Amino acid sequence: LAPSAGGRRRRSAGARSGPRKAVGPERGRRKWWWWRRRRRRRRRRRRRRRRRRRRRRRRRRRRRRRRRRRRRRRRRRRRRRRRRRRRRRRRRRRRRRRRRRRRRRRRRRRRRRRRRRRRRRRRGSRRRRTARAAGQRSLQRGPRGATRGTAVMGTVGRTRRKRRSRKKRGSRRKEPW
Repeated sequence: LAPSAGGRRRRSAGARSGPRKAVGPERGRRKWWWWRRRRRRRRRRRRRRRRRRRRRRRRRRRRRRRRRRRRRRRRRRRRRRRRRRRRRRRRRRRRRRRRRRRRRRRRRRRRRRRRRRRRRRRRGSRRRRTARAAGQRSLQRGPRGATRGTAVMGTVGRTRRKRRSRKKRGSRRKEPW
């Protein structure tokens, strides 16, 4: 058989030697693996770059508490007439704590674009569509109701009519045999 017809080409005595011999399987099976490896295309793998999310570290401010030193008073014993001292009352100022108001982040609402639906024109008559929905295969077409050959000709959904030869137009019979 010829190689075009699926046959194998015979290697002659003066056949090429070397790598040019092993182009395909028909040149002998000695170097098939080489041919197959040559044909394989390498796929380049695209490396997906992962985006690293940077976490913001909140720095906590350490409040230094000032320690009050209590001064110890040394009592001196004196023989003296004790004078009554008026104690001055120190008014403590009350510090009002300011409440921090948390700012609420407003989420932006994405507006959806409404797509306008195009109305498709229905092809075919309403009668044919209803017949097709009811599973009715044939529809009696014609101006006078049922015409001859409706079982063959008037199938629902068929838009093109079969072209008939004009030879037997006059004598159209239901059973052609």
